Amino acid sequence: MFNLVMGIVMIGIGTICLVKGCVGTLSPVMIFFGCCMIVFGIVEIIRSKAIRKREQQRKDHEMDVYLKMAEEMGVVVNPITHEIVKKEDDKE
Repeated sequence: MFNLVMGIVMIGIGTICLVKGCVGTLSPVMIFFGCCMIVFGIVEIIRSKAIRKREQQRKDHEMDVYLKMAEEMGVVVNPITHEIVKKEDDKE
């Protein structure tokens, strides 16, 4: 979440610098700085999405391991809600 916010802030600062460099003073340093900030902001946004995707994959893998362990112990688990449905030892 922090990387996403930082990316948006960097794009905003880069846009302000680019506009100020092009319209106001025609400063090549401001134009260069604005372009760099916009590019780095886009990179941060892409990075935040990749981090979020990796965290979700890690959680899914962890849940798969837990479900496999439960299956080996004879516990039936609902794969959607992850609630214990019944144990093999329980008699109806």
